[in-house]
Amino acid sequence: MRALTGFDIFGHQQLALPGKSRHFAVFVLHAKEFDGDMAFWSGIAASVAARPGIALVGVCDSEVCADAVRRRAAPAPFLILDDLGWAAIQYIRSADQEGDALLVNPKSAVEEIIPWKANLPAASVENAILRAQ
Repeated sequence: MRALTGFDIFGHQQLALPGKSRHFAVFVLHAKEFDGDMAFWSGIAASVAARPGIALVGVCDSEVCADAVRRRAAPAPFLILDDLGWAAIQYIRSADQEGDALLVNPKSAVEEIIPWKANLPAASVENAILRAQ
């Protein structure tokens, strides 16, 4: 994966790498499980918010997901991208098919694969993200 530069759900270009963050937890938001995914990652965002250098980046799995984000009354507590380019999306979706999120550094290198869809408690995912500090 070269970069997390893409377009958010409103069509605005976003640059997630490089920046102030030293690590990015990148994950897929699923339209069919949208409420649960948002609740899970919003909880993680609240837990890691006090830690500088970590940012969460969600990637919608479809236009249905992007529509759901646009309809939310409150903004998401993390960046949500709709389009990252073909290669980056394929890499992220491949990890997602295994039930994983990716911990990526500012050079776009994957430092850790983080299981999250295997009914793991949020604390396990949070600890994996925080270990990168």
